[in-house]
Amino acid sequence: MLLRLLIILMFAATQGENPGEAAPPKPTQEKVVINTVPADSFEKVVHLLEKNKLKEADKLLDRRINFLKTARANNWDVRDGEPPLLQSLLLSSRIKIALQDYDGVMKTFEFVSGDLGFSHPTVLARTIANQTLIAQRDPKLFHQKLVKMAQITWLFRIFQQDAN
Repeated sequence: MLLRLLIILMFAATQGENPGEAAPPKPTQEKVVINTVPADSFEKVVHLLEKNKLKEADKLLDRRINFLKTARANNWDVRDGEPPLLQSLLLSSRIKIALQDYDGVMKTFEFVSGDLGFSHPTVLARTIANQTLIAQRDPKLFHQKLVKMAQITWLFRIFQQDAN
């Protein structure tokens, strides 16, 4: 009797709530997107930053970010071996600070704190303010930190793929 009850319960668990009810089919199709930006685009950003070509690096990174925002809005799964959206946005905000593009910095802040749901916007605002002060006081030091951040982001991109 107990064995029969266990069999019925196991069957019910695999079929749905009622033993006679079939389980609804689960979608197995996953949206995978291939980025149209060259696969080495983030690496190019790193090289441009090393050469102090901030505007070119900013444009290239903005293309990447726009692609990732579109992918996020459409619920696409991006597996292209490049750093994810949040890390790209954080680097972009620092490039924009170096370029003194404060409107761009604010747009990034609003997106990260609003659309991405960053849990501590005051911490992010404080970080941006501190980075801005460093950039104003010692632009050379800020550039060195910017290049290091880009290099580290590139090196650890494999571990960041699940961060979006």
